[in-house]
Amino acid sequence: MASTGGVSSFFLAWLFMLAFFYPLRLEGFSAALVAPVVGAVYLSLLLFPSSLPLALVLSRALLLSIVGASVHLLARQLRGSLRRERAAAAQRAQEQERFRALVEAL
Repeated sequence: MASTGGVSSFFLAWLFMLAFFYPLRLEGFSAALVAPVVGAVYLSLLLFPSSLPLALVLSRALLLSIVGASVHLLARQLRGSLRRERAAAAQRAQEQERFRALVEAL
């Protein structure tokens, strides 16, 4: 198990879970805040009472923020793709309905 400088490693695992899963569920500005907030919480937990080297604490906080930001960007792209697909499907349905109405009118 990784050294956590006196902080419970299960609690730190929850921070990684928050950074990974919350951007998938949240949208907009709140999802964008998850990565820096979780990274800052991790940094504040380990920076002062820690016996770990500063470089290790900073690199872990940076990695946590990068994971959260990456998941946020991927989730945003996925939501945009789904919206475009739904709009295209609705447009196709409208066009099919117009075509049917035109065929029936003939």
